[in-house]
Amino acid sequence: MRTLLCAASAWLITLAALPAKPFLEFTPQEQTQLKAGEVLLWEGRDGKKRFTTAAILLDHPIEQVWALVDEKEAMPSYIANLRQAKLLSREANVCLIAQETEASGRTFNYVMEHVLTYPQKVNFRRLRGDFRHIEGCWNFDPVEDQSKTLLVYTLHLDAGVLVPQSFIVSSQMKALPQIMSSIRAKLASQVWPPVSNPAPAVSQNAPAAASPPAGLAGASPVTP
Repeated sequence: MRTLLCAASAWLITLAALPAKPFLEFTPQEQTQLKAGEVLLWEGRDGKKRFTTAAILLDHPIEQVWALVDEKEAMPSYIANLRQAKLLSREANVCLIAQETEASGRTFNYVMEHVLTYPQKVNFRRLRGDFRHIEGCWNFDPVEDQSKTLLVYTLHLDAGVLVPQSFIVSSQMKALPQIMSSIRAKLASQVWPPVSNPAPAVSQNAPAAASPPAGLAGASPVTP
């Protein structure tokens, strides 16, 4: 148990070290691109791990964006290649999700853990199953008096020695914009009640009762 807790702590520390990059830290040119509806992409590294990141500015407040991204069993409706997402458990701010992804004519099954910090962040990682390693996070940043949300998605995927990281990153560079655009389209198709006063953030250790089920799935092999 102590080993498991240490591994989880090290994982969260690694993700915390990755730049969340709120809206105001983007250059004026990048802010203009985001306001124009573009999805921005970049790659980063943490040691030997290569992370692919996508950012999009959504015309919805954080509560609505969180509700959609956190709706785990609905993810296949807007994420390509994800065939199934089943919520196994949800206790306090930790969720376990069994997922099935199809890529290159093959089916991949794995279990993901999501750690929720409402409404700022969702960290996720592979616990067991296919693929060697998956980890990443969703970051939510309120923009323009909280009427809009900057959604930033960071992902590292290691499919094993037979699939080079260069191929993984190239595939994710194509898949992540599609995922972000699908989220925007899904938000636009929903009928939302008016938002008056945004709910206050809760601590990472507090129950995530104010939030529904976060997202995985993907490109070449997969994207959580």
